[in-house]
Amino acid sequence: MSRLFDRLLDWSAFGACVLLVLQVVSVTAEVLLRLFFDVSLSWVTAANEWSLLLIAFLGAAWLEREGGHTKDDSVIEHLDPGMRVWSDRLGRGLGVGICLLLIWYGGRATIEKVASWEFDYFKMREVPVFWVYAFIPLGCLLWLIQLLRKRPKKADAPPASDAG
Repeated sequence: MSRLFDRLLDWSAFGACVLLVLQVVSVTAEVLLRLFFDVSLSWVTAANEWSLLLIAFLGAAWLEREGGHTKDDSVIEHLDPGMRVWSDRLGRGLGVGICLLLIWYGGRATIEKVASWEFDYFKMREVPVFWVYAFIPLGCLLWLIQLLRKRPKKADAPPASDAG
């Protein structure tokens, strides 16, 4: 099951990379078309705005697995090993709490958008907005699972007490 989940994270990260490449290509095409032919593609800005959200939520769990999320090592390196463990636990606890909050509210917002069959008439009129909203709880669920399955490194554990 763990390997299947890792594959899912890899495919999510791949999807985020594809979206990033499409952003570069579409913006470049838009600029060139506007410059040389005075033609504008109305969907480029909206698609790129929405893809920024998709990239963040598709890539978050993969980035967590790879250890790519940032932390202030300049402070943490000065802590004793016991405080490092508590700092890691606090950070992970905050991450879990935020993921749960975003899953709950993102899920509710997605359900509301499905029920109202709402469209964003200023961006892409043909696409129901729930498709974009759905990536918030989905991405946060993957991130939550990754946070919960991540084990602290043994080197981060506090040394055993010699007092007996």
